[in-house]
Amino acid sequence: MLLYVVDTVIGLLYLCFAFLITFINCHLWSTVERVRRVARCRKYRKTCKDCIIIFSRYPRAGTTKTRLIPTLGQEGAAYCQLLMTDHILDTLTEYVSNIPKPGGCEVEVQYKSGSPGEMEHWLGRRRRRTPGLVWTEQADGDLGNKMRTAVLRKFKQGLENVVIVGGDIPRITKNELHEAFTKLRADQNMVLGKAEDGGYYLVGFNRTATKYMSNIFKDIEWGSSRVFQQQSDQAKLCSANLGVLSTVLSDVDTEPELVEFEKEVGIRRSEVMDGTWSIVIPVLNESGGICKTLTSIVQNCSDVSSIKEVIVCDGGSTDNTRDVISEFGRTSPIIIRLIHSPPGRGFQLRSGAYEARSEYVMFIHGDSILPQNYNEAAFRCLRQPGVVAGAFRFGLDLVHSKVFTSQDRALRTKLYWLEKFVAWRCGNPAELPFGDQGLFMRRETYIKSGGYPKLYLMEDFILVNKLKDYGHVGSADCGPLLTSSRRWQKWGFIRITATNHFLITCYKYGVDANTLAKWYYGDKLKTQ
Repeated sequence: MLLYVVDTVIGLLYLCFAFLITFINCHLWSTVERVRRVARCRKYRKTCKDCIIIFSRYPRAGTTKTRLIPTLGQEGAAYCQLLMTDHILDTLTEYVSNIPKPGGCEVEVQYKSGSPGEMEHWLGRRRRRTPGLVWTEQADGDLGNKMRTAVLRKFKQGLENVVIVGGDIPRITKNELHEAFTKLRADQNMVLGKAEDGGYYLVGFNRTATKYMSNIFKDIEWGSSRVFQQQSDQAKLCSANLGVLSTVLSDVDTEPELVEFEKEVGIRRSEVMDGTWSIVIPVLNESGGICKTLTSIVQNCSDVSSIKEVIVCDGGSTDNTRDVISEFGRTSPIIIRLIHSPPGRGFQLRSGAYEARSEYVMFIHGDSILPQNYNEAAFRCLRQPGVVAGAFRFGLDLVHSKVFTSQDRALRTKLYWLEKFVAWRCGNPAELPFGDQGLFMRRETYIKSGGYPKLYLMEDFILVNKLKDYGHVGSADCGPLLTSSRRWQKWGFIRITATNHFLITCYKYGVDANTLAKWYYGDKLKTQ
Protein backbone atom coordinates (compact mmCIF):
# COMPACT_ATOMS: atom_id res chain seq x y z
CA MET A 1 0.00 0.00 0.00
CA LEU A 2 2.84 2.37 0.91
CA LEU A 3 4.56 1.63 -2.40
CA TYR A 4 1.32 2.39 -4.26
CA VAL A 5 0.96 5.76 -2.50
CA VAL A 6 4.61 6.75 -3.07
CA ASP A 7 4.50 5.71 -6.72
CA THR A 8 1.28 7.64 -7.31
CA VAL A 9 2.56 10.78 -5.57
CA ILE A 10 5.77 10.76 -7.61
CA GLY A 11 3.77 10.42 -10.82
CA LEU A 12 1.42 13.27 -9.90
CA LEU A 13 4.34 15.50 -8.90
CA TYR A 14 5.84 14.89 -12.31
CA LEU A 15 2.54 15.86 -13.96
CA CYS A 16 2.68 19.14 -12.05
CA PHE A 17 6.17 19.69 -13.46
CA ALA A 18 4.92 18.77 -16.94
CA PHE A 19 2.05 21.23 -16.48
CA LEU A 20 4.57 24.01 -15.80
CA ILE A 21 6.75 23.09 -18.79
CA THR A 22 3.76 22.89 -21.11
CA PHE A 23 2.40 26.18 -19.81
CA ILE A 24 5.71 27.86 -20.68
CA ASN A 25 6.22 26.07 -24.02
CA CYS A 26 2.65 26.28 -25.30
CA HIS A 27 0.13 28.38 -23.41
CA LEU A 28 2.48 31.24 -22.53
CA TRP A 29 4.02 31.42 -25.99
CA SER A 30 0.58 31.23 -27.60
CA THR A 31 -0.60 34.19 -25.54
CA VAL A 32 2.55 36.18 -26.35
CA GLU A 33 2.13 35.40 -30.04
CA ARG A 34 -1.48 36.57 -29.99
CA VAL A 35 -0.43 39.91 -28.43
CA ARG A 36 2.32 40.29 -31.03
CA ARG A 37 -0.14 39.50 -33.80
CA VAL A 38 -2.49 42.28 -32.70
CA ALA A 39 0.45 44.70 -32.47
CA ARG A 40 1.63 43.75 -35.98
CA CYS A 41 -1.89 44.32 -37.28
CA ARG A 42 -2.02 47.83 -35.84
CA LYS A 43 1.41 48.67 -37.20
CA TYR A 44 0.56 47.32 -40.66
CA ARG A 45 -2.74 49.20 -40.85
CA LYS A 46 -0.92 52.51 -40.33
CA THR A 47 0.81 52.00 -43.69
CA CYS A 48 -2.40 51.15 -45.59
CA LYS A 49 -4.02 53.51 -48.06
CA ASP A 50 -6.45 50.97 -49.53
CA CYS A 51 -9.14 48.85 -47.89
CA ILE A 52 -11.27 45.90 -48.99
CA ILE A 53 -14.50 45.40 -47.06
CA ILE A 54 -16.37 42.09 -47.14
CA PHE A 55 -20.06 42.16 -46.30
CA SER A 56 -21.00 38.84 -44.74
CA ARG A 57 -22.95 37.16 -41.97
CA TYR A 58 -21.70 35.06 -39.13
CA PRO A 59 -22.47 31.53 -40.42
CA ARG A 60 -25.11 30.53 -37.91
CA ALA A 61 -27.55 27.79 -38.89
CA GLY A 62 -30.99 29.08 -39.82
CA THR A 63 -29.96 32.73 -40.23
CA THR A 64 -27.76 32.70 -43.31
CA LYS A 65 -28.23 31.59 -46.92
CA THR A 66 -31.89 30.84 -46.16
CA ARG A 67 -32.75 30.26 -49.83
CA LEU A 68 -30.33 27.32 -49.81
CA ILE A 69 -31.90 25.66 -46.77
CA PRO A 70 -34.39 23.56 -48.84
CA THR A 71 -31.41 22.11 -50.72
CA LEU A 72 -28.69 21.93 -48.05
CA GLY A 73 -30.56 22.13 -44.74
CA GLN A 74 -29.88 24.76 -42.11
CA GLU A 75 -26.47 23.41 -41.09
CA GLY A 76 -25.43 22.86 -44.71
CA ALA A 77 -26.47 26.38 -45.76
CA ALA A 78 -24.50 27.91 -42.91
CA TYR A 79 -21.47 25.75 -43.78
CA CYS A 80 -21.78 26.87 -47.40
CA GLN A 81 -21.67 30.50 -46.24
CA LEU A 82 -18.62 29.74 -44.09
CA LEU A 83 -16.75 28.03 -46.92
CA MET A 84 -17.47 30.85 -49.37
CA THR A 85 -16.36 33.59 -47.00
CA ASP A 86 -13.19 31.67 -46.08
CA HIS A 87 -12.51 31.12 -49.78
CA ILE A 88 -12.82 34.84 -50.51
CA LEU A 89 -10.61 35.69 -47.54
CA ASP A 90 -7.96 33.34 -48.95
CA THR A 91 -8.21 35.25 -52.26
CA LEU A 92 -7.81 38.58 -50.46
CA THR A 93 -4.85 37.24 -48.49
CA GLU A 94 -3.16 36.29 -51.77
CA TYR A 95 -3.89 39.73 -53.23
CA VAL A 96 -2.66 41.63 -50.15
CA SER A 97 0.52 39.55 -49.85
CA ASN A 98 1.55 40.58 -53.38
CA ILE A 99 1.29 44.32 -52.73
CA PRO A 100 4.80 45.82 -52.82
CA LYS A 101 6.09 47.50 -49.68
CA PRO A 102 5.91 50.14 -48.34
CA GLY A 103 2.16 50.25 -48.40
CA GLY A 104 -0.54 47.70 -47.87
CA CYS A 105 -4.23 46.97 -48.00
CA GLU A 106 -6.48 46.59 -45.01
CA VAL A 107 -9.11 43.84 -45.07
CA GLU A 108 -12.26 44.36 -43.01
CA VAL A 109 -15.13 41.94 -42.50
CA GLN A 110 -18.42 43.70 -41.82
CA TYR A 111 -20.57 41.09 -40.15
CA LYS A 112 -24.11 40.60 -38.96
CA SER A 113 -25.61 38.35 -36.24
CA GLY A 114 -22.33 37.28 -34.63
CA SER A 115 -20.74 38.36 -31.35
CA PRO A 116 -17.22 39.86 -31.06
CA GLY A 117 -16.06 36.66 -29.33
CA GLU A 118 -17.40 34.47 -32.12
CA MET A 119 -15.75 36.64 -34.74
CA GLU A 120 -12.44 36.54 -32.87
CA HIS A 121 -12.58 32.73 -32.83
CA TRP A 122 -13.47 32.63 -36.52
CA LEU A 123 -10.97 35.14 -37.87
CA GLY A 124 -8.36 35.80 -35.19
CA ARG A 125 -5.85 33.18 -36.38
CA ARG A 126 -6.04 34.56 -39.93
CA ARG A 127 -4.03 37.56 -38.82
CA ARG A 128 -0.95 35.34 -38.97
CA ARG A 129 -1.24 35.46 -42.77
CA THR A 130 -3.33 38.62 -43.24
CA PRO A 131 -1.88 41.22 -40.85
CA GLY A 132 -4.33 43.94 -41.88
CA LEU A 133 -7.45 41.91 -41.06
CA VAL A 134 -10.09 43.52 -38.82
CA TRP A 135 -13.83 43.06 -38.36
CA THR A 136 -16.72 45.19 -37.22
CA GLU A 137 -20.49 44.91 -37.01
CA GLN A 138 -22.56 46.27 -39.87
CA ALA A 139 -24.48 49.53 -39.42
CA ASP A 140 -28.25 49.56 -39.12
CA GLY A 141 -30.58 50.33 -42.02
CA ASP A 142 -30.75 49.07 -45.57
CA LEU A 143 -27.80 47.90 -47.64
CA GLY A 144 -27.19 51.39 -48.99
CA ASN A 145 -26.83 52.86 -45.51
CA LYS A 146 -24.56 50.00 -44.42
CA MET A 147 -22.21 50.61 -47.34
CA ARG A 148 -22.30 54.40 -47.00
CA THR A 149 -21.45 54.20 -43.31
CA ALA A 150 -18.62 51.73 -43.94
CA VAL A 151 -17.01 53.81 -46.70
CA LEU A 152 -17.23 57.14 -44.88
CA ARG A 153 -15.74 55.60 -41.73
CA LYS A 154 -12.74 54.37 -43.69
CA PHE A 155 -12.25 57.76 -45.35
CA LYS A 156 -12.38 59.35 -41.89
CA GLN A 157 -9.59 56.97 -40.82
CA GLY A 158 -7.43 58.36 -43.63
CA LEU A 159 -7.70 55.67 -46.32
CA GLU A 160 -7.69 56.70 -49.98
CA ASN A 161 -9.55 53.88 -51.76
CA VAL A 162 -12.27 51.59 -50.40
CA VAL A 163 -13.70 48.55 -52.22
CA ILE A 164 -16.69 46.53 -50.97
CA VAL A 165 -17.34 42.94 -52.07
CA GLY A 166 -19.99 40.41 -51.10
CA GLY A 167 -19.16 37.35 -49.04
CA ASP A 168 -20.87 35.03 -51.52
CA ILE A 169 -18.88 35.69 -54.72
CA PRO A 170 -16.58 32.65 -54.86
CA ARG A 171 -15.31 33.40 -58.41
CA ILE A 172 -13.79 36.75 -57.55
CA THR A 173 -10.00 36.77 -58.00
CA LYS A 174 -7.12 39.12 -57.40
CA ASN A 175 -7.50 40.27 -61.03
CA GLU A 176 -10.86 41.96 -60.35
CA LEU A 177 -9.45 43.55 -57.20
CA HIS A 178 -6.38 44.80 -59.03
CA GLU A 179 -8.54 46.27 -61.82
CA ALA A 180 -10.80 48.03 -59.30
CA PHE A 181 -7.95 49.69 -57.43
CA THR A 182 -6.16 50.58 -60.68
CA LYS A 183 -9.26 52.48 -61.87
CA LEU A 184 -9.65 54.25 -58.53
CA ARG A 185 -6.02 55.34 -58.52
CA ALA A 186 -6.37 56.67 -62.07
CA ASP A 187 -9.18 59.01 -63.13
CA GLN A 188 -12.26 57.20 -61.79
CA ASN A 189 -13.60 57.81 -58.31
CA MET A 190 -16.20 55.02 -58.38
CA VAL A 191 -16.14 51.47 -59.75
CA LEU A 192 -18.78 48.76 -60.13
CA GLY A 193 -18.52 45.04 -60.88
CA LYS A 194 -21.69 43.77 -62.54
CA ALA A 195 -23.34 40.56 -61.33
CA GLU A 196 -25.14 38.12 -63.61
CA ASP A 197 -28.47 38.60 -61.79
CA GLY A 198 -28.58 42.33 -62.50
CA GLY A 199 -26.99 43.44 -59.24
CA TYR A 200 -23.34 44.12 -58.56
CA TYR A 201 -20.69 42.13 -56.71
CA LEU A 202 -18.23 44.98 -56.13
CA VAL A 203 -18.45 48.71 -55.52
CA GLY A 204 -15.50 50.97 -54.79
CA PHE A 205 -14.76 54.62 -54.15
CA ASN A 206 -11.83 57.02 -54.09
CA ARG A 207 -11.93 59.52 -51.22
CA THR A 208 -12.76 62.29 -53.74
CA ALA A 209 -16.22 60.68 -53.87
CA THR A 210 -16.93 61.82 -50.30
CA LYS A 211 -18.85 64.84 -51.57
CA TYR A 212 -21.66 62.74 -53.06
CA MET A 213 -21.73 59.76 -50.65
CA SER A 214 -24.92 61.07 -49.02
CA ASN A 215 -26.85 60.58 -52.30
CA ILE A 216 -25.06 57.79 -54.18
CA PHE A 217 -27.18 54.95 -52.76
CA LYS A 218 -30.56 56.68 -52.97
CA ASP A 219 -33.53 55.18 -54.87
CA ILE A 220 -32.00 51.70 -55.28
CA GLU A 221 -34.38 48.71 -55.22
CA TRP A 222 -32.09 46.35 -53.30
CA GLY A 223 -32.52 42.68 -54.18
CA SER A 224 -34.04 43.37 -57.60
CA SER A 225 -32.59 42.70 -61.06
CA ARG A 226 -32.33 46.47 -61.67
CA VAL A 227 -29.77 47.28 -58.98
CA PHE A 228 -26.78 47.64 -61.31
CA GLN A 229 -28.62 49.87 -63.77
CA GLN A 230 -30.14 52.00 -61.02
CA GLN A 231 -26.75 52.38 -59.33
CA SER A 232 -25.17 53.41 -62.64
CA ASP A 233 -27.93 55.98 -63.21
CA GLN A 234 -27.48 57.34 -59.70
CA ALA A 235 -23.73 57.69 -60.30
CA LYS A 236 -24.45 59.86 -63.35
CA LEU A 237 -26.86 62.04 -61.36
CA CYS A 238 -24.14 62.57 -58.76
CA SER A 239 -21.57 63.35 -61.51
CA ALA A 240 -19.40 60.46 -60.40
CA ASN A 241 -16.64 59.33 -62.73
CA LEU A 242 -17.75 55.69 -62.94
CA GLY A 243 -15.65 52.76 -64.11
CA VAL A 244 -17.13 49.30 -64.75
CA LEU A 245 -15.04 46.16 -64.33
CA SER A 246 -14.58 43.94 -67.36
CA THR A 247 -15.68 40.72 -65.61
CA VAL A 248 -19.28 39.78 -64.83
CA LEU A 249 -19.61 37.39 -61.87
CA SER A 250 -22.36 35.55 -60.03
CA ASP A 251 -23.21 35.34 -56.35
CA VAL A 252 -24.48 32.12 -54.77
CA ASP A 253 -27.97 32.44 -53.31
CA THR A 254 -30.07 29.70 -54.91
CA GLU A 255 -29.79 26.01 -55.77
CA PRO A 256 -28.82 26.48 -59.47
CA GLU A 257 -25.95 28.76 -58.42
CA LEU A 258 -24.40 25.99 -56.31
CA VAL A 259 -22.64 24.86 -59.49
CA GLU A 260 -20.55 28.02 -59.19
CA PHE A 261 -19.85 27.22 -55.54
CA GLU A 262 -18.77 23.64 -56.28
CA LYS A 263 -16.46 24.73 -59.09
CA GLU A 264 -14.70 27.57 -57.25
CA VAL A 265 -14.62 26.36 -53.64
CA GLY A 266 -13.86 22.79 -54.74
CA ILE A 267 -16.36 20.89 -52.63
CA ARG A 268 -19.50 19.08 -53.78
CA ARG A 269 -22.85 19.99 -52.27
CA SER A 270 -23.21 16.44 -50.93
CA GLU A 271 -19.99 16.95 -48.95
CA VAL A 272 -21.41 20.16 -47.49
CA MET A 273 -24.36 18.24 -46.04
CA ASP A 274 -22.59 15.04 -44.96
CA GLY A 275 -18.87 14.54 -45.47
CA THR A 276 -17.22 11.31 -46.58
CA TRP A 277 -13.92 10.23 -45.08
CA SER A 278 -10.63 8.64 -46.02
CA ILE A 279 -8.97 7.18 -42.92
CA VAL A 280 -5.18 6.82 -43.00
CA ILE A 281 -3.41 4.41 -40.61
CA PRO A 282 0.40 3.98 -40.49
CA VAL A 283 1.47 0.54 -39.24
CA LEU A 284 4.67 -1.30 -38.47
CA ASN A 285 4.42 -4.76 -36.88
CA GLU A 286 0.89 -4.11 -35.57
CA SER A 287 -0.56 -7.59 -36.08
CA GLY A 288 -1.74 -7.70 -32.48
CA GLY A 289 -3.78 -4.50 -32.55
CA ILE A 290 -4.66 -3.49 -36.10
CA CYS A 291 -7.68 -5.79 -36.28
CA LYS A 292 -9.25 -4.04 -33.25
CA THR A 293 -8.61 -0.66 -34.87
CA LEU A 294 -10.21 -1.68 -38.16
CA THR A 295 -13.16 -3.22 -36.32
CA SER A 296 -13.77 0.04 -34.45
CA ILE A 297 -13.78 1.93 -37.76
CA VAL A 298 -16.54 -0.31 -39.11
CA GLN A 299 -18.62 -0.77 -35.96
CA ASN A 300 -18.42 2.70 -34.43
CA CYS A 301 -19.27 4.84 -37.45
CA SER A 302 -22.88 5.98 -37.78
CA ASP A 303 -23.03 4.97 -41.46
CA VAL A 304 -20.44 2.85 -43.29
CA SER A 305 -21.21 4.71 -46.52
CA SER A 306 -19.63 7.83 -45.00
CA ILE A 307 -16.26 6.04 -44.85
CA LYS A 308 -15.11 5.92 -48.45
CA GLU A 309 -11.88 4.05 -47.75
CA VAL A 310 -9.37 3.03 -45.13
CA ILE A 311 -5.76 3.38 -46.27
CA VAL A 312 -3.35 1.30 -44.22
CA CYS A 313 0.22 2.34 -44.94
CA ASP A 314 2.74 -0.34 -43.98
CA GLY A 315 6.31 0.71 -43.28
CA GLY A 316 7.84 -2.73 -43.81
CA SER A 317 6.33 -5.01 -41.17
CA THR A 318 8.18 -8.24 -40.51
CA ASP A 319 5.32 -9.98 -38.70
CA ASN A 320 1.99 -10.96 -40.27
CA THR A 321 0.46 -7.45 -40.12
CA ARG A 322 -0.18 -7.36 -43.86
CA ASP A 323 -1.87 -10.77 -43.80
CA VAL A 324 -4.19 -9.64 -40.97
CA ILE A 325 -5.13 -6.50 -42.90
CA SER A 326 -5.77 -8.40 -46.13
CA GLU A 327 -7.91 -10.97 -44.33
CA PHE A 328 -9.99 -8.25 -42.65
CA GLY A 329 -10.47 -6.46 -45.98
CA ARG A 330 -12.04 -9.54 -47.60
CA THR A 331 -15.18 -9.28 -45.45
CA SER A 332 -15.18 -5.58 -44.57
CA PRO A 333 -18.12 -3.42 -45.79
CA ILE A 334 -15.57 -0.58 -46.11
CA ILE A 335 -12.80 -0.61 -48.70
CA ILE A 336 -9.46 -1.42 -47.03
CA ARG A 337 -6.45 -0.37 -49.13
CA LEU A 338 -3.01 -1.63 -48.14
CA ILE A 339 -0.12 0.48 -49.47
CA HIS A 340 3.60 0.56 -48.71
CA SER A 341 6.06 3.34 -47.93
CA PRO A 342 9.45 3.84 -46.30
CA PRO A 343 9.30 3.35 -42.51
CA GLY A 344 8.78 6.35 -40.28
CA ARG A 345 5.41 7.71 -39.25
CA GLY A 346 5.84 11.00 -41.12
CA PHE A 347 6.72 9.18 -44.35
CA GLN A 348 3.84 6.74 -43.96
CA LEU A 349 1.21 9.36 -43.13
CA ARG A 350 2.32 11.49 -46.04
CA SER A 351 2.10 8.53 -48.42
CA GLY A 352 -1.36 7.63 -47.17
CA ALA A 353 -2.62 11.22 -47.47
CA TYR A 354 -1.40 11.35 -51.07
CA GLU A 355 -3.58 8.32 -51.86
CA ALA A 356 -6.70 9.70 -50.15
CA ARG A 357 -9.67 10.35 -52.45
CA SER A 358 -12.30 11.78 -50.09
CA GLU A 359 -12.99 15.41 -49.25
CA TYR A 360 -12.21 14.77 -45.57
CA VAL A 361 -9.23 12.85 -44.23
CA MET A 362 -8.60 11.36 -40.79
CA PHE A 363 -5.27 10.09 -39.43
CA ILE A 364 -5.20 7.54 -36.61
CA HIS A 365 -2.56 5.20 -35.24
CA GLY A 366 -2.58 1.43 -35.60
CA ASP A 367 -3.35 0.81 -31.93
CA SER A 368 -6.32 3.22 -31.64
CA ILE A 369 -10.00 2.51 -30.96
CA LEU A 370 -12.37 5.14 -32.39
CA PRO A 371 -15.38 6.34 -30.33
CA GLN A 372 -19.03 5.85 -31.26
CA ASN A 373 -20.27 8.02 -34.15
CA TYR A 374 -16.77 9.41 -34.64
CA ASN A 375 -17.51 10.43 -38.24
CA GLU A 376 -20.44 12.68 -37.31
CA ALA A 377 -18.56 14.26 -34.39
CA ALA A 378 -15.54 15.02 -36.57
CA PHE A 379 -17.73 16.56 -39.27
CA ARG A 380 -19.53 18.75 -36.71
CA CYS A 381 -16.17 19.91 -35.41
CA LEU A 382 -14.96 21.02 -38.85
CA ARG A 383 -18.17 22.97 -39.55
CA GLN A 384 -17.47 25.35 -36.67
CA PRO A 385 -16.35 28.81 -37.88
CA GLY A 386 -12.62 29.20 -37.41
CA VAL A 387 -11.87 25.47 -37.03
CA VAL A 388 -9.61 24.09 -39.77
CA ALA A 389 -8.74 20.75 -38.17
CA GLY A 390 -9.64 18.69 -35.16
CA ALA A 391 -8.80 15.76 -32.93
CA PHE A 392 -10.56 13.43 -30.52
CA ARG A 393 -10.17 13.47 -26.76
CA PHE A 394 -7.17 11.53 -25.51
CA GLY A 395 -7.94 8.23 -23.81
CA LEU A 396 -5.91 5.22 -22.68
CA ASP A 397 -7.37 1.73 -22.73
CA LEU A 398 -6.12 0.86 -19.24
CA VAL A 399 -8.01 3.81 -17.72
CA HIS A 400 -11.28 2.87 -19.42
CA SER A 401 -10.99 -0.88 -18.93
CA LYS A 402 -13.02 -2.56 -16.21
CA VAL A 403 -10.46 -5.35 -15.94
CA PHE A 404 -6.95 -4.59 -14.67
CA THR A 405 -4.41 -6.20 -12.35
CA SER A 406 -3.37 -4.95 -8.93
CA GLN A 407 0.06 -4.12 -10.39
CA ASP A 408 -1.59 -1.72 -12.82
CA ARG A 409 -3.56 0.16 -10.17
CA ALA A 410 -0.95 2.87 -9.52
CA LEU A 411 -0.26 3.28 -13.24
CA ARG A 412 -3.98 3.51 -13.95
CA THR A 413 -4.35 6.39 -11.49
CA LYS A 414 -1.45 8.30 -13.06
CA LEU A 415 -2.76 7.70 -16.58
CA TYR A 416 -6.17 9.00 -15.49
CA TRP A 417 -4.59 12.31 -14.51
CA LEU A 418 -2.49 12.25 -17.68
CA GLU A 419 -5.76 12.24 -19.66
CA LYS A 420 -6.88 15.33 -17.72
CA PHE A 421 -3.54 17.00 -18.39
CA VAL A 422 -3.78 16.31 -22.14
CA ALA A 423 -7.33 17.72 -22.21
CA TRP A 424 -5.96 20.96 -20.73
CA ARG A 425 -3.07 20.98 -23.21
CA CYS A 426 -5.50 20.68 -26.12
CA GLY A 427 -7.60 23.63 -24.97
CA ASN A 428 -7.30 27.23 -26.08
CA PRO A 429 -4.85 28.91 -26.58
CA ALA A 430 -2.31 26.06 -26.97
CA GLU A 431 -4.52 23.62 -28.93
CA LEU A 432 -1.84 20.96 -29.14
CA PRO A 433 -3.22 17.47 -29.79
CA PHE A 434 -0.81 14.74 -30.86
CA GLY A 435 -1.21 12.05 -33.50
CA ASP A 436 -2.50 9.48 -31.00
CA GLN A 437 -5.68 11.57 -30.75
CA GLY A 438 -6.63 11.09 -34.40
CA LEU A 439 -6.16 14.31 -36.36
CA PHE A 440 -8.77 15.13 -39.04
CA MET A 441 -9.31 17.93 -41.57
CA ARG A 442 -10.41 18.73 -45.12
CA ARG A 443 -8.02 17.35 -47.71
CA GLU A 444 -7.63 20.86 -49.15
CA THR A 445 -6.56 22.14 -45.72
CA TYR A 446 -4.02 19.35 -45.43
CA ILE A 447 -2.54 20.23 -48.82
CA LYS A 448 -2.59 23.98 -48.14
CA SER A 449 -0.70 23.53 -44.87
CA GLY A 450 2.00 21.42 -46.51
CA GLY A 451 0.91 18.18 -44.85
CA TYR A 452 3.03 15.85 -42.78
CA PRO A 453 6.78 16.41 -43.15
CA LYS A 454 9.02 13.53 -44.19
CA LEU A 455 10.40 12.95 -40.72
CA TYR A 456 10.79 10.07 -38.29
CA LEU A 457 9.73 12.15 -35.30
CA MET A 458 7.75 15.33 -34.41
CA GLU A 459 5.61 15.03 -37.55
CA ASP A 460 2.33 15.57 -35.69
CA PHE A 461 3.68 18.49 -33.61
CA ILE A 462 4.92 20.22 -36.77
CA LEU A 463 1.69 19.70 -38.72
CA VAL A 464 -0.52 20.96 -35.87
CA ASN A 465 1.53 24.13 -35.55
CA LYS A 466 1.31 24.73 -39.31
CA LEU A 467 -2.45 24.24 -39.19
CA LYS A 468 -2.76 26.92 -36.52
CA ASP A 469 -1.58 29.47 -39.10
CA TYR A 470 -4.96 28.89 -40.80
CA GLY A 471 -7.32 28.55 -37.83
CA HIS A 472 -8.16 26.59 -34.73
CA VAL A 473 -7.59 22.90 -34.02
CA GLY A 474 -10.85 21.86 -32.37
CA SER A 475 -11.97 18.87 -30.35
CA ALA A 476 -14.70 16.41 -31.39
CA ASP A 477 -17.72 16.35 -29.06
CA CYS A 478 -17.82 12.60 -28.50
CA GLY A 479 -16.07 9.95 -26.43
CA PRO A 480 -12.28 9.65 -26.39
CA LEU A 481 -10.17 7.84 -28.93
CA LEU A 482 -8.57 5.03 -26.93
CA THR A 483 -4.87 4.35 -27.39
CA SER A 484 -2.92 1.36 -26.09
CA SER A 485 -1.21 1.86 -22.72
CA ARG A 486 1.48 -0.66 -23.61
CA ARG A 487 4.35 1.87 -23.77
CA TRP A 488 3.64 3.12 -20.24
CA GLN A 489 3.23 -0.45 -18.99
CA LYS A 490 6.52 -1.53 -20.55
CA TRP A 491 8.76 1.45 -19.86
CA GLY A 492 7.07 3.21 -16.94
CA PHE A 493 5.08 6.40 -16.57
CA ILE A 494 7.92 8.81 -15.83
CA ARG A 495 10.18 7.60 -18.62
CA ILE A 496 7.57 7.82 -21.39
CA THR A 497 5.97 11.08 -20.26
CA ALA A 498 9.30 12.77 -19.52
CA THR A 499 10.72 11.72 -22.89
CA ASN A 500 7.74 13.24 -24.70
CA HIS A 501 8.11 16.58 -22.93
CA PHE A 502 11.89 16.57 -23.34
CA LEU A 503 11.56 16.12 -27.11
CA ILE A 504 8.95 18.87 -27.45
CA THR A 505 11.01 21.30 -25.36
CA CYS A 506 14.17 20.59 -27.37
CA TYR A 507 12.34 21.06 -30.67
CA LYS A 508 10.66 24.24 -29.41
CA TYR A 509 14.07 25.72 -28.66
CA GLY A 510 15.72 24.85 -31.96
CA VAL A 511 16.95 21.24 -31.98
CA ASP A 512 16.44 19.67 -35.42
CA ALA A 513 13.77 16.96 -35.68
CA ASN A 514 16.20 14.53 -37.35
CA THR A 515 18.61 14.98 -34.46
CA LEU A 516 15.82 14.24 -32.02
CA ALA A 517 14.93 11.11 -34.00
CA LYS A 518 18.52 9.86 -33.66
CA TRP A 519 18.36 10.44 -29.91
CA TYR A 520 15.00 8.70 -29.63
CA TYR A 521 15.46 5.71 -31.95
CA GLY A 522 19.23 5.26 -31.74
CA ASP A 523 20.54 2.40 -33.89
CA LYS A 524 17.05 1.53 -35.11
CA LEU A 525 17.28 4.30 -37.73
CA LYS A 526 20.29 2.62 -39.32
CA THR A 527 18.17 -0.39 -40.25
CA GLN A 528 15.39 1.68 -41.87
